[in-house]
Amino acid sequence: MFESGTFAAGESVLSILCEDELVGEVVRTFRETYGARVLSVEDAEPETSPISKLTKRQAEVLLLAYKSGYFDEPRRITLRELADMLGLSTSTVKEHLRKGLKKVLDDAISG
Repeated sequence: MFESGTFAAGESVLSILCEDELVGEVVRTFRETYGARVLSVEDAEPETSPISKLTKRQAEVLLLAYKSGYFDEPRRITLRELADMLGLSTSTVKEHLRKGLKKVLDDAISG
């Protein structure tokens, strides 16, 4: 699952990308927890997303690293902590990050 948002004039608009089978649960959770109003539910166009080029594991590792602050300065999480969260070795996490980042950069640079 991946989300992005915009905040202006006391309102928030949150876009959430998730698997089809999670849509109902995500909508229900946001309604119950935040009193949110759903503006639309749409199919994503995966071919336009650089994330779609990654393996499921690469996407999971890269998104968790990003959301957990691995790429922040200073880092909010270490490679060891990421590995522990994922139940993987640090070398495996490092390899998934390296290969995932290369695919995303290849897509961004070669367009």
